Amino acid sequence: MELLLPVDHIVTQEFSAEAASKVSAGEAIEDGWLGMDIGPKSIEKFKAAIAGAKTVFWNGPMGVFEFPKIRRRHKGHGHHARVAYGSDNRDRRRGFGVCRE
Repeated sequence: MELLLPVDHIVTQEFSAEAASKVSAGEAIEDGWLGMDIGPKSIEKFKAAIAGAKTVFWNGPMGVFEFPKIRRRHKGHGHHARVAYGSDNRDRRRGFGVCRE
């Protein structure tokens, strides 16, 4: 079993769907900034792991999926493996039309 954690993040200075954002320089999030999503390096890392997996245990969404610009970044993740995940992820995936009960 492998536990994957983000190596970068999308951060903002306020919890808002329209807040200006930037990519963190690494795993740490600077004071005064909020982690809103995983960053591009993390997405590639997770996509590579999922592509070769038979089963994925997924615990919750990777970002604030209620915000459309963040939700769009994650469409398509997890399509190549059997995924077992919690209710928040199930609801998000239903919205993409890819959740099977």
